[in-house]
Parts: sequence; structure tokens; C-alpha cells
Amino acid sequence: MESALEGRGPLRYGPPVPEPGLPVVPELAAVLARAAERPHAEPPGGGPALLAAAQGYWARRGLAADPALLAAAPGAPALLLALTAAVGGDVLLPRPCPAWWAPQARLLGRPTFSVPSPAACGGVPDPYALLETVRRVRAEGGDPRLLVLAVADDPTGTVAVPEVMSRAVEAAAAEGLHVVSDETWRDTVHRPQENPVVGPAEMLPEGVTVLSDLSGGWLPPGWPAAVARFPGTTAGAQLRARCLDILTALDATLATPVAAAATHALGEPRALGARLAHAVALHGRLAGALYEVLHTAGALVRPPQAGRHLYADLAPLAPALAARGVTDALELENDLTARLGMPAPGGHRFGDDLDQLRVRLSTGPLLGDDERVRADLLTGAPDPLQAAPVRRALDRVAEVLGALAAPPAGAEEADDPAARPRPRARRPRPGPRRDHPPRGGRPGRHRRRSYRDRLTAPLPGVRAVTRLAREAGALRPGTEARRDVPLLPCAPAPLPPAGPGVLALTWAGHASWILRIGGLTVLTDPVWSHRILGTPPRVTPVGVPWASLPPVDAVVISHNHYDHLDAPTLRRLPRTTPVLVPAGLGRWFRRRRFTRVHELDWWQGREIGGVTFDFVPAHHWSRRGLLDTCRTLWGGWVLTDPQGRKVHFAGDTGYGHWFTEIGRRHPGIDLTLMPIGAYAPRWWLRDVHCDPEEAVAACADLGARRMAPMHWATFLLSAEPVLEPLTRVRAAWARTGRPREDLWDLPVGGSRTL
Repeated sequence: MESALEGRGPLRYGPPVPEPGLPVVPELAAVLARAAERPHAEPPGGGPALLAAAQGYWARRGLAADPALLAAAPGAPALLLALTAAVGGDVLLPRPCPAWWAPQARLLGRPTFSVPSPAACGGVPDPYALLETVRRVRAEGGDPRLLVLAVADDPTGTVAVPEVMSRAVEAAAAEGLHVVSDETWRDTVHRPQENPVVGPAEMLPEGVTVLSDLSGGWLPPGWPAAVARFPGTTAGAQLRARCLDILTALDATLATPVAAAATHALGEPRALGARLAHAVALHGRLAGALYEVLHTAGALVRPPQAGRHLYADLAPLAPALAARGVTDALELENDLTARLGMPAPGGHRFGDDLDQLRVRLSTGPLLGDDERVRADLLTGAPDPLQAAPVRRALDRVAEVLGALAAPPAGAEEADDPAARPRPRARRPRPGPRRDHPPRGGRPGRHRRRSYRDRLTAPLPGVRAVTRLAREAGALRPGTEARRDVPLLPCAPAPLPPAGPGVLALTWAGHASWILRIGGLTVLTDPVWSHRILGTPPRVTPVGVPWASLPPVDAVVISHNHYDHLDAPTLRRLPRTTPVLVPAGLGRWFRRRRFTRVHELDWWQGREIGGVTFDFVPAHHWSRRGLLDTCRTLWGGWVLTDPQGRKVHFAGDTGYGHWFTEIGRRHPGIDLTLMPIGAYAPRWWLRDVHCDPEEAVAACADLGARRMAPMHWATFLLSAEPVLEPLTRVRAAWARTGRPREDLWDLPVGGSRTL
């Protein structure tokens, strides 16, 4: 790296120079001036008045805060430095991230590891990439302990989607990471109703420290002040104490006048709140206009949602830039800063690779340097885009980017048409593809891009996701509900013998069954892992040791959720094992070198070794990543042996009309394997997970003679008490008057024969 950069001058990775702030509110200046006469100093961590004001600030945002768990310092960098030192270990950061985050770890000699942000937003690491990074770092001998993220991102000007934030926080908690949430720009969201802000402390109160630098909107940049809220636990109190020790050793205390101004600002007086609202609206308008200029010029940029910055990727202009000698972020920064006459820090300052042509642009410089004009724009101008300084600045950006995209002088196209490159011939488009194969049609590869039209209920919207995120712990049983975990029925054992004509089943836990049918050994949704993504570890062991399984003749998969499609378990199988999967999921298996992949749509079937496998509908959905919702199908299976005995495996499903139709098409089902757990809260899970009473009703709709409950007693996926599914399904079965022996409520590891 060093040799490649020789002769290029200083390579700047630190934070860019601060931008000029908006004019100071007179009321705030008066508070500062009065406090300048006070003789006493502010104590380390902040005085009682300041901490009480911070308590009220967070309470108004739905976060309970004890002043004994709060701290203040002269700016967020000092607090993050203290937190990094107190937590210890390696630091994980999203990429890109604010330029001041990484230097705090570097000052302490701590390694930092970047995790890419998802396409939907910045400030939050992709949950799946986060897990992979943590495991890779640990495998290489590292010790990741701290994750820093932002709900409203500085470089990109975007707001984290609540669902993405929730999954990232779950992944961090599963790996034992402490989360620091930088909420400096939380109060600068341009359209709060369209982009609700849900912080990680609202999802995981015991594992998140919240950090807010008041220069994000409440104080001028030259008055450094920041506050932190620690978790309300014993560990949180200890972490605060260690941070105060470090702040004291650094003499990082607030100046008394700045502390008074911060106390006043955190009280959110009307004049200051009005100034902030005007500033947010002003910068929102400017950011929108700057976005249009960048987008028109061909740059890749996310629409601005918060703050004062946009993060542009000029990769589409790479050929034109290279012709001008601009090949990386440092050269792009130097070139644009000189041409625009305003700061344009390159993406390398924010954690991106140097060879990426990315740059952060800000709205502040668009206002010009005249303080009176800036004040008029903030308080009186009806349309800031009509102000002369703003028009000139936007025109300048458009002119510079247009010039960068144009061919440089001396590189005009040849006048001779024969010298111009010929356009590539286009391949003829294929004919129309059938999205719905005929019933009973031949299974094959399915190229359909989406199966959203198969949903029987709409997926949760932003309001529902926001409600779930705010209801901390809504998807996990509380301490009282978990007390019965030792009482869960579990009897792990090797498989009992089964003769050639016997239909036998053994419950390995969750939705994993070993079916011995028609002389075959079939696994359903095999999950032998101790932990899966986004969930706590198993509360009961696997019912059957993997080593005791006979050779597996076939595997059926219901859908692609991680608790049903487990890559570590499937890697244990020979790649010649036949796998029967929903439409669209075959590619996942073929990429892992499985050679006998049978992809089926609803109502299609396949015969293997005399056993017929029919894929049937379910009331559910699919997603494995952030951008593949409903790209693959979901469903259940009906297995029929040569003697005509039928077993229905429901997979994951809510209750609905499909059960009656399955029973009509496949009459005489002898046994249904039906989910009864992961159903609370009902407002969130009703459409995709049966509760015990609905499972019994579905069994009746199928016309099935017997039912074996599953999807409980393994992973704690929802909020119901751990034994409740069993007690409720037994009661519901008894109310139907059906024979008790036809309810096969097996323990994990239990077996029955038909």
C-alpha cells in the first residue's frame, strides 16, 4: 500500500474539516454568556442539572433513563474513546461510517473490522455479513466485542429500516457484542412519518449504549458536548464507572458555559426546537436538490432522509474520470474539492476502499458564506432553492459533474463512422415463460422472479415492524415464561429399528423428522445445528445423534427460512442425496454441488424409490436475505408409500383455506405433522404460524386421522410460555372428542410407528 502511494502527498484518512454551522440562537448565546461568570467547574461525566436534562430528553423519545446511568463529555469522540477502552476487544463498524469512529479505536491500538451496509440504508451492518465477519475474526484469533452503528447515518444521510436494525441487533446479541448506537442525527430526519426512527436500545435495552453529540442539531459545532445513556443493568453501571474513570484520566470534562448551554438545549425550549425544525426542513430541501443534480449526472446515490450529507458513488463515470487522471477516492477528493470550491471528502475517510470512487457532499456549503444570508434562509426565505447563493452552488455542482462525465479534450470520437465501435448484436428474447406450471406437471428449474402473488395475507408493513421493534422482547418469552424449560419433554435416543413395511417417524426437534417410509429414510427440514441465525441456541438437544442416522435416501425442504434450511446440517449430506425443494430454491442447492435437485411448484409431484412426494401449499412466505423476499416458493409435502399410506408435513404455516383443498386432492391422510408453536404475539404471527387450536382445526380440514405436533420445544422463537403449546394442543384435541391416542405428542427424540 505504501509503495503504491509514494509521491502522492499525504493520504488523509481522518475526519474532514468541520463545516460552518447555522447562526446561533440568541437565547442560547445568552445562556452561555451568563454561565461564563460561574467559578466552579463541571464534574467528570456531567453535573446533576445536565444529567437531569438528558434524562428528560431521552424520556421524551421513549427511553427510560436514570441519571446514575448517564454521562456527558466534550464531544462524542471522547465518549466513544472511553467506551472503546472500557469494553475492550476488537471493534466492528459498518461500511461506510462516520469518519471519526475508527480513529478512536486506532488511538487505543484496537483493530477495526468493516462490515458492509445493506443496499436499503447506511449506518447499520448487513446482519448476515456481520455474523460472517464475527466468526471469521474469531477463527483468526481476534476478539470482537464492540459494534458501533447509527440509526440516522452521517455519510449517507439515510435512516436505518427498523427491520434491518432489528436483525442487526439480534445478530450482535447472539454473538455477545456490546452495541453503541450513535444517535447524533436522530432529530434531523427530513420526513419522520415516512422514515420512523427506531433505535437499538428500544429493541435490546440491556445491551446497547446510546451516544448523542448535540452538534448534530442542538448546539453549534464549536461548542462540543455529547451525552451517553448506558444500559440499566449491573453491567451497564459498571461500564459507566469505567468510562468515567477514563474521562477523568483524560481530563475530558465539559466547560461550564458549554455545559449550561447543553442543559438548556436538552430541555428543548420552544425557540431552539423551532430553529431545529427550520434547519431540518432547510437541509432537507437542499439535500433533495443536490440528490437530483447527482442523479442526473449519472452518480449512484441514495435519496437523502436525514442530516446534511449525501454519499455518491461515481463508478458509472469511471472511464471519463480515468481519462482525467482520477482513479481513486483520494484523487476524486482532491479534484472535486478544487473544482467545486467546497469540501468533498473521499469515501476512504469513511471506511470504504481507496479504489472506490465515492465521495460525501454536504448541504451546508450550498448556503454560502454570508451570515446574514444564511440567517435569512433559515428563518424567512419561502423557497431556499430560489436564493442566489444556493442556485449558484447547485449550478456549479451540475457544471462540474457534467464536465467530469464528458470526454476530455483531445479524446473526441473519430469522424470516420467506420472507426466507431459497432453496437453489440442483441440476443433475441426468449418466448413467454409459464409462471404457473400445470397441476401435476413435470418438475424442473423455475426462473420466476417472485411468488408474492401466492401470499394469502399481506406481509407486515412499516408500522407493524416499527411496533414490533418498539415492543422490546415481544418475540421472546420473558424470564417467567422460560422457567419451565427444564420441563420440556425430551428423550434423545438412537433410532429404533423399523422393518421394511413399517412407516415410522422420529422427532429430532423443531420441524426436523426422520421418516422411514416405503423402505426410504427421509429427512424433513433437517436442522442439527445448536444455533441458527437470529435466534437463541436450542433449549433441548437434537433428538437423534447425526452419527446414528442410517443413509439418507431423500430430503424435503418446506421453505428457505434459516430455521428450516440449515446450511451447516445440509453440508453433512452426500452431494448425491436427492433433495426435493420449492420452486426457485433449486439454485441454492446446485450452487452447493447437490446433483439430484428436484424443484417443484404447488401440486407437482415426484416419485423416488416407490414413494411419491407431492408439494402442496402453505400459508407462509419466504426470505433468506434482505432483498429476496418471496423470490422462492414455500409449502408442505404429502408423502405416499407403495401401500397408499399418506403423511402430510405442513412445514411452516398459518391457518387457512389450503388445508381443505389439500385434503380434497389427497384424501385419506393417515398422519399430519403440524406446527403448534411460535405464535405469540398473534397480531404479528397469526398469518404465518398456527396456534395450537388452529393446528387441530387444520388437522380436521385435512381429513387426517392422526396429528403429530412440531415446531415447538426447540428454539424459543416467540413470546408464549414454553410449555403452553403442549397444554393448549392437548386441550383443543380433547374438545374435539377424537381418540387421545391419535394425538402423537412426542418428546424431542420420541418415535412412533403407523
